[in-house]
Amino acid sequence: VSGKTIGNKQWLEIITNAKIVNKEKSSWKCVEGGFIESSLELYAGDFAVAVQNRTEELVKMVIENKERVLPVYIDAMYSAIWQKNDDMLENKILEKIFSTFPCGNEGMRAVYFCGIILNSENVEWSESVLNQLKNIALNYRETKEQRGDEDCGARGKAMRAIGHILWKEPQLYEEFRDTIEKLTYDEDPAARMATLYALWPAYNIDRQWARKRILDVDESDIRTMIYDDTKKM
Repeated sequence: VSGKTIGNKQWLEIITNAKIVNKEKSSWKCVEGGFIESSLELYAGDFAVAVQNRTEELVKMVIENKERVLPVYIDAMYSAIWQKNDDMLENKILEKIFSTFPCGNEGMRAVYFCGIILNSENVEWSESVLNQLKNIALNYRETKEQRGDEDCGARGKAMRAIGHILWKEPQLYEEFRDTIEKLTYDEDPAARMATLYALWPAYNIDRQWARKRILDVDESDIRTMIYDDTKKM
C-alpha cells in the first residue's frame, strides 16, 4: 500500500484483518505494473505514515473500533503521534488514547508513550498518565538492546519526560520525588544518567535534596560530565 492513497474504510479492513501474514513471512501480490509485497510489518509502517498525515480522523477511527484493531497497528499509531512532534494532538485526545490503549511494562509502545509526553507542550496530565509514567520509569522490562541506551530505553525516556513536566509544573515535585530517588541509585547506568533530566529542575525546588543526588550520579559515572548543566554545577 506504500505510496497509495487509502480511505478510512480500506484502512479499517486492513488494521482489523488478522489474516495478514506476520513480518517473519511475506507474500507478493500481482498488480497492474508489477508486484507488491504484503506483510504485517509493511502495512503497519504505511499506517503510521497515514496517521501522521490524517491524525485526528484515523485516531478517531481506531478508538471507535478498539475491540477489533490489531495491537501492531496501535503501536504504529503511537509511533506516528510521537514523531508528529511539531503538531501534537490536544491532551484530551491523547488522554483518550492512553486510557483506551494503555501501555504495559515492555514493548515499544511504552517508549512512544514517554516520547509523546516529552514532546507535548501542554504538561497538564491526569493522575492516571502520571502514574503510568512513573510505572514505566520503575518497572519497564528493557531488552538487551535497550538496556544501557538512554535514548532507546523507556526508563530513560520516562525520566526525561518527568523532567520536562517538572520544568513547567514544579508543584508536581512531590509526585515524582520517590521515583527520581529510586532511579538515582538504579543498577543501570543509563537510567542513573537519565535521572539528571529530572534532578536539574528538582534542584530549583529542593536544592539540598537534589544536589546530593546529582553529585552521587556524577560520582557513579564520569560520563555525566558531558552535560553542560553538570559542568556548571
